[in-house]
Amino acid sequence: MKSIRFNLITTNIAAALVLASASANAASADSLYPQTSTASGMVSLFSDTKAHCVGDVLTINVSESASGNSTATTDASKNENFGFGPGSGSILSLIRSFGLSGNITSAATGKTSRNSGLTQTISVVVKQVFPNGTMQVEG
Repeated sequence: MKSIRFNLITTNIAAALVLASASANAASADSLYPQTSTASGMVSLFSDTKAHCVGDVLTINVSESASGNSTATTDASKNENFGFGPGSGSILSLIRSFGLSGNITSAATGKTSRNSGLTQTISVVVKQVFPNGTMQVEG
């Protein structure tokens, strides 16, 4: 009787284990929310699907503009006077005195303007994600 009782208990335990494992595998359900590959493994209902893990591809848009202006003003003037008169001697006393004068004035203004822009799109791959969320990228 003891051996029948032992065999019956072992058979019941084995059957219970088979039923428990079968029911555990049979009860599986999919999530209502898509799984994402975030670094923390958590899914947010309030954010877009973005690159968060090593190997994710990012597109970076670079937009730069530069402008410069330069203005210069130059004023210059020059006055010259030249005089000639009679000298000493009989022939030179016949020459009358005369003079020349001149005035040169110059003004110049210059202006230079320069505008330039650069727009670039590059694709990069996430190489490392730091604990604060900053990513090291390469590409």
